[in-house]
Amino acid sequence: MALRVHGGEAKLTINNKKATIKSGEMVYLQDIFKPEKFKPVVADALHQWAARRSYDLCTANIFNTKPKRPENLAWKPTAKAELENIQYHISFPQTQADEEYRRLQIGEWQRQQQELQQQQQH
Repeated sequence: MALRVHGGEAKLTINNKKATIKSGEMVYLQDIFKPEKFKPVVADALHQWAARRSYDLCTANIFNTKPKRPENLAWKPTAKAELENIQYHISFPQTQADEEYRRLQIGEWQRQQQELQQQQQH
């Protein structure tokens, strides 16, 4: 059995042995923790489900999420009319709702930045 870390890191302790597994690494859960690289483009069913869930949650609440800086949006558009998440190393076809989500998020963030600048000038 192995643990893959697609984004972030995982700290493991088994039988008093500790290891930190970072993004793009995997470790077999046996006696010796020896992290090794894996190809994140090969996604198993759980990984695909988690990515789809993240995508659905991101796009389902277009009007109910706090605005984010454009570079902090989890799902970003690509040149191929897809939304991509670099943590999951996966992309899905972009819909009109997805484009509306990004437009609203960026527009609201920019509006808030303008308000802050105006407040600082006074």
